[in-house]
Amino acid sequence: MSIQLYDYINTFYKKFNGIILITNNKKKKKEKNVFKLKEGYINFFVKFEENNIKCNFCNNPKICSLRKCRHVYFILINHFKLDIYNLTLLWRNDNWKQFLNEGKLFDDFTEEECGICLDEIEKNNKIDFNHIYQCLDCGNFSHQKCLKRLKEDHCLYCYKSNKPSLPF
Repeated sequence: MSIQLYDYINTFYKKFNGIILITNNKKKKKEKNVFKLKEGYINFFVKFEENNIKCNFCNNPKICSLRKCRHVYFILINHFKLDIYNLTLLWRNDNWKQFLNEGKLFDDFTEEECGICLDEIEKNNKIDFNHIYQCLDCGNFSHQKCLKRLKEDHCLYCYKSNKPSLPF
């Protein structure tokens, strides 16, 4: 599992106890990905679309970012029963669209590679996530040793700062 994503989800995982899934509209095909949630006294909707995620309670980040609100992860973890491996790859390539349309889950890291040395991150069907950095803004992977060697303080793909989450 991506340590960066795991740490990010742990910052709000305890707050899942206060969220209740009231309904999801499985009967209406047009609105099958609209979920009504309740947090405290407030009722609101979260809508999953192919090119967007709308949470009436929170701001909506760009679709490729792993920094989604706790309500989105609440639905993905508690309702769809996704694990951290699936969440790591959910917004990569066309995985999100295939998940919404076909319900396919992805945990195949064979196509993922370090953007610096171009080595695959999966070796002998194993991934050592202790030595891999995943940017939470764009979802791309890099070896931590490669980032250390370049002495960069930002992701090489999206140029967002990665200093807070890199264990240098």
